[in-house]
Amino acid sequence: MRMKIICVAAFLQVGCGADTSQSTQSEPAAEGTMMEASPSAVEAAPSAIPEPEVVTTIDATLPFDMPLMPGARLLSSNDFVTTRRRKEAIAAFVVKANPLEVAAFYNQALIDHGFTPKLASYNDEKLAQVSGTRENGETFSITTSRSGSKAGPGETQSGVVATIPVE
Repeated sequence: MRMKIICVAAFLQVGCGADTSQSTQSEPAAEGTMMEASPSAVEAAPSAIPEPEVVTTIDATLPFDMPLMPGARLLSSNDFVTTRRRKEAIAAFVVKANPLEVAAFYNQALIDHGFTPKLASYNDEKLAQVSGTRENGETFSITTSRSGSKAGPGETQSGVVATIPVE
């Protein structure tokens, strides 16, 4: 049994690219002392501080040519994709405004684009939603929140889902 374990360990060492020409083992440090890391080990260690993420604005539009709120940065947007029962498009953006301001802007935009809007009953300074439906079954919904991984200080992150029924 011991021979099998040694063979497997040797196989893994050679198979993983370990340098078997030199001994890589060192004597353990005496109790109560600290071992010094080699310079190559320190250089190879990953940095504990992550690089800052660069957020860029993309050149795209919201579904149904809905306007982007003034000052907003569009993070993502896609054209309509067909699912089983509908075509669906999604988008995400951030804007320096509170959720109630975003909901009010899109409530009016929905009216201007022929939708019948409905504001959620739980809307407040942290979270808001407004959605609208057209007579032909098309929908546009936006949920906006003070939190969000892409929102900076004072910004609100919003997600949009638009649908078109498939016949």
